[in-house]
Amino acid sequence: MIDFRKRSSTHTLIFTDGAEEEMVDSFKSLGLNITRYLSWTSHIKTMAKRAQQRLCFIGRLRKFGMSLTMLTNFYRCSVESTLSICITVWFGNSSIQGRKKL
Repeated sequence: MIDFRKRSSTHTLIFTDGAEEEMVDSFKSLGLNITRYLSWTSHIKTMAKRAQQRLCFIGRLRKFGMSLTMLTNFYRCSVESTLSICITVWFGNSSIQGRKKL
């Protein structure tokens, strides 16, 4: 359970099938890292890290003599798809620093 209220107060406990649900600061759902304060910083860091790792492979593939068409396809399938996961949800509310990282 995440509490989006600005003022913290005591909460009534929520039980699911007899088990108490715990309060968390962040969680991952459908590939999105969502924090308690709806900050997208952790999500952007994760996406930038994944994209950087996959860009490294493009350099290696280029050294092996792959054609430009194959490199472009690899970029679109691995890097671009990683960056565009749920972009309509998080990009509009991201910070300028976060956008520069991408």
